[in-house]
Amino acid sequence: MTRTSMPKISVVIPVYNAQSTILVLIERLHRVLSEIDTEYEIICVDDAGHDDSWQLLREARGQDKRVKIIQHARNFGQHFALLTGLAAAKGEFVVTMDDDLQHPPEEIATLYEALVAHPEWDVVFGAYTQKRHSFWRNVGSAVVNRITRRVFHVPPNVSLTSFRIMRRWLAETLCAMPTRTPRLNHMILASTTAIGNVVVRHDPGGKSRYSTRRLISNALDTILGHTALPLQAVSVVGFCTSLFSFGLGIYYLVKYFVSGIRVPGWTTQTLLMLFFFGLLFFSLGIVGEYLIRILRQVQSPPRAAVRESHVDD
Repeated sequence: MTRTSMPKISVVIPVYNAQSTILVLIERLHRVLSEIDTEYEIICVDDAGHDDSWQLLREARGQDKRVKIIQHARNFGQHFALLTGLAAAKGEFVVTMDDDLQHPPEEIATLYEALVAHPEWDVVFGAYTQKRHSFWRNVGSAVVNRITRRVFHVPPNVSLTSFRIMRRWLAETLCAMPTRTPRLNHMILASTTAIGNVVVRHDPGGKSRYSTRRLISNALDTILGHTALPLQAVSVVGFCTSLFSFGLGIYYLVKYFVSGIRVPGWTTQTLLMLFFFGLLFFSLGIVGEYLIRILRQVQSPPRAAVRESHVDD
C-alpha cells in the first residue's frame, strides 16, 4: 500500500493475552486479504494483557506497515478495544473479529462479498452453524442474545455475532455514541435495521477468557445499561398498585356507609394506609418514567444515522 492510497478493508482485532495465536492470525489475514486483491490494513488493539502480545505485535508491525498496533494503558475490555480500533480504521469496509482463531480469516471474503453484493445492507454478521465454545460460554451467550432480541425486537432470522463487517459510516456512528458500557451489537441495532447474515465457519480456538463472573457482568450490563425494562417494570407495578389501592379504598368506604364495619377506627386507618400506599406507588411510577427518560438521554443514541446523502447534487 502506498503512502497516499487508502485501504479498502480495515480489520479490527481486540487483543488480550493472545501470544499463542496473534502471529498466526496476522499471517493468515495477510494471505486472505491479498487474495481479495484490494488495499487493506490490520488494526490490533492490545487491551493491556499480561503476556508478550504487545512485543509480538511490534514485530509484526516492523515486518509490514499495514499492521497498525495500538496499546491501551490499562485493561478497558473488549468492546472499548473494538471502539479504539474502529476510530483508527480508514477502510471503506470494517471487519471486526476475535484474536483466538475461532473466526477464520478465510471467511472474511464471504462477509465482504455479501456486503458488496447487497448495497442496501449496512452490516453483515457471520452466522455460525455450530459454535465451538465451552458449555458455559454458550449458555451465557444464549442468555445475552435472548435479552438483546427481546429489547431490540431482533427478527428471529437475524443472527448477531462478534464476527462482522460494516460500512465506514456505521463505524463512525458507533464511535460517536457516548456510553460507559459499550456493546457493539446493541449500538448497531440502535443505529440501523439494514442487517444481513451469511453462514460462516466457527473454528475451535483457545480457552475462553470469559469467566462465569464476566458472563454475568455482561448480562447485567445488557439489562441495566442498554434497556429501561427494569425501570419500566417498576413504573408499571407502581401505577397498577396505586390503582388497586385507590380502588380498595373506595370499596371499604362504600362498605362502611352501606353495611358498616364493627371495629371502631378500622375503616379510617385502612383508608389512610391505602391512600398513602397508593400515593407512594403512584409517585414511584412517576419517578420511574423520569429515570427512563434520563437513561435514554444519557445513553445518547444517534438521533438519525444517515446512510446516504445527495444534498450537493
